[in-house]
Order: sequence, then C-alpha cells, then structure tokens
Amino acid sequence: MAFKTEKGKVHTGKGAIVGQFLIDGEQVKGDVSSNFSDVVIAAERDATDRINRNRIPRQYHKAVKAYFSTMQQSIKDGKTKDAEPSPAGSDDSAPTDADRP
Repeated sequence: MAFKTEKGKVHTGKGAIVGQFLIDGEQVKGDVSSNFSDVVIAAERDATDRINRNRIPRQYHKAVKAYFSTMQQSIKDGKTKDAEPSPAGSDDSAPTDADRP
C-alpha cells in the first residue's frame, strides 16, 4: 500500500483555540481569559449535574468538588492579583517560606 502526501484546503480565521501543546521552558505569566472562566463554569455545572444524577460514583464526589473548587480559586486569584497593586516597598522577587525547600 502506498501513501500519498497531500495538503488539505483549510480556512484559517479568527476563533477560539481548539487545540494546543505544551513545551519545556519558562512559564509566561498572563491573564486568565474569560473563555477559560466560562469553560470552567460550564464543566463545573456538568459535573454537579452528573453528581446529582448519580452518574459519578460516590467515592469520587469529594474529589470532583475539590477539583472545581481549586479551579475557581485559581481563576479568582489570577484576576485579583492583576487588579490589586503590590504594597509599597515590597519585592515580589524575594523568596517566601513556601518557596524554600
């Protein structure tokens, strides 16, 4: 069987990202987009509905709720960190106790 290499006719335009990949390297600080927030809220609603309809086994209920609670907190923290100014004279590059081994 022989393979034939062809390029498909694809229209590329503006729109939501439907796929991505991760690379090794430094993490770039950025804003949480409203699209991501909407996706998390929709997924949380879906998970809650599945829990209420007993579609998710009882042993996983607590883990699912904790996961979405963590996601909501990280979205909230991401938005508030950018909105709140740092205290005068603080050095954000100084390590905290949480950064030390």
